[in-house]
Amino acid sequence: MKKTILIISGVILAGLTIIVVGFILLINSLPTDIQPQDDSLLQRQYVTVTPDQNAFADYSKASETLQYPDNKDKIMLALSSNTWDEVFVSATLTNNTTCFEHIREGNTKPLCVVPRITSITNVIPYIGKWIKISRLLALKAEHERHHNQPDQAIITIKTLLKFALNTEKEPGDLISYMVAAENHKVALKTIRNLVRSGMLNSNQLSELQNMLQNNSPSAQAPILVLQTEYEVFSNLIDDIAQGKVPLDDAPILNGWIGQFAVKHLFHPNRTKHDMAELYTALIQQSTNYYAQIDLDYFDNFFDEKINQWEDVQGYDKLKIPNPAGTIFCSLLCSSSASLITKKTNLELCHRATLLIIALHKYKLTHGYLPKTVAELVPDTISTIPLDPYDNKPLRYSRDKSIIYSVGKDLKDSGGSTQLPPDKSTCSKRKRWETEDIVFDIEKPKSSKTTKQSH
Repeated sequence: MKKTILIISGVILAGLTIIVVGFILLINSLPTDIQPQDDSLLQRQYVTVTPDQNAFADYSKASETLQYPDNKDKIMLALSSNTWDEVFVSATLTNNTTCFEHIREGNTKPLCVVPRITSITNVIPYIGKWIKISRLLALKAEHERHHNQPDQAIITIKTLLKFALNTEKEPGDLISYMVAAENHKVALKTIRNLVRSGMLNSNQLSELQNMLQNNSPSAQAPILVLQTEYEVFSNLIDDIAQGKVPLDDAPILNGWIGQFAVKHLFHPNRTKHDMAELYTALIQQSTNYYAQIDLDYFDNFFDEKINQWEDVQGYDKLKIPNPAGTIFCSLLCSSSASLITKKTNLELCHRATLLIIALHKYKLTHGYLPKTVAELVPDTISTIPLDPYDNKPLRYSRDKSIIYSVGKDLKDSGGSTQLPPDKSTCSKRKRWETEDIVFDIEKPKSSKTTKQSH
């Protein structure tokens, strides 16, 4: 009996030994992480500025003193020239006199350098308020236009544009750049509205033209944003690998299972390598015009690796290196490529505004719009602005009184404002989604402003 028990125990022990050895061999055969890679080219060089030269403190004070009305719809209606409530507008502007003073003080300084962002947990509370301040400055310019004060409106527009440019030059991260770019577009739209009003003389139009020619959108800002995003995400990956990120929603991952997952399913160095490859490509292509940029490459950057993992079954899934890191990286970087479109649209707004000013200067001199934009060169404008989508001169139609870009599909649809087939179910027709991106040269005849009084 004892001999039988010993034999059975030996067999069990031998079996367990084989299982353990087999498991160890299995684990050792799994892909492991790579060595850290050189990412020095992705390191952002931060600007050092003394407090007396940094506009951030002044813009922060403007945010603190901002009094944005609860009825924000009235602001948007006034800016769209659909409804003008003089009492509401005047009261809103008066309430923000101190806010505007802080913006003007900040504008006397060369840069706005925001606190350095190194983690996804960094808070940037000023962002939302900066959008509201830009809208109020645009409202102030519209108010001055309504009161036939074009010189004062131009001064306000300069304040708005300087504010946008200061916050755009040294953006904190992707969100802050998006906000600065949006504020920049608000300034450009306000300029177009003033130009279309027909109240500006040749000198005033030239003043706006010179202002825009000397203040183009920052070409460096998107690169700085991408470098910051890489730093933030790289720090997050390191924190996960070092166990500094609490996994409260999945406590099982805090034990040995978590250690196994980090070692074999999530490779920090490999994840950062893939991310570095993506961001390096984005930086290299960020200075190209839209048609030169391979957006499919960015959209599908992680798809092949994810599909490779999904296509295999069982143990073979463990042979695919870094599956968790690939999925994690794809989620983190999902909005980075949108920076390209945002940058392109801002450049388009800037160039379209320049061309609209030139067309109004020509009309003021000759009494009519030119047959072609070639007639503007060189007396009214040195060169015709290029479409940042296809790098060809912006299109012009005198009959329709529009200029336009070919947009994302890169097809000249004659200034069509129809939605493409894949967007036909959208409830709203947005400028950036139509077949061509169209700008009116003159105020549409059907556009009427309803005035409200109390």
